[in-house]
Amino acid sequence: MFFRRFSSLINNALSNLFLKAKQEESRLRGRGHGIAAARMDAKLNVAGWIPEQMGGISYFEFIQNLEMNIDEDWEGIAHSLDEIRRSLLSREGCLINVTANGKNLTNCLKYLDKFIGLLPNTRPNETDSWQSLISPSNEAIVFPTQVNYSSSKYFLRV
Repeated sequence: MFFRRFSSLINNALSNLFLKAKQEESRLRGRGHGIAAARMDAKLNVAGWIPEQMGGISYFEFIQNLEMNIDEDWEGIAHSLDEIRRSLLSREGCLINVTANGKNLTNCLKYLDKFIGLLPNTRPNETDSWQSLISPSNEAIVFPTQVNYSSSKYFLRV
């Protein structure tokens, strides 16, 4: 019963994710200049790489790959989700920020103690170092649009 309900929740969440990604992909067609600029930023520094990973071409490639492989590699996907859960939900390294007056802070502490007690006591997974820049090689991105976009980047060293 629980597994069936959990599977249903995951399927609904992933269906919504795929639907939103397709809607956003259609919006990308009119933002070629923004795509080109984001890709160039992602090749230059981590501050450009992060938003590109979370909403740029790399994100859409990840979502497309996830959608194609979800049925064949559910074990691998479930393992990745479990690693994320273990990394995020752990007593070790837990940081809780509460802003309250004295009375409310006192009342809140008993609930915080209970919440922290419910968190797993496992160590978060060791993190791998990120490959935090996109390869500086030339690339072409093809979208069916009415306008062509072109961009260039140059590394200036002074």
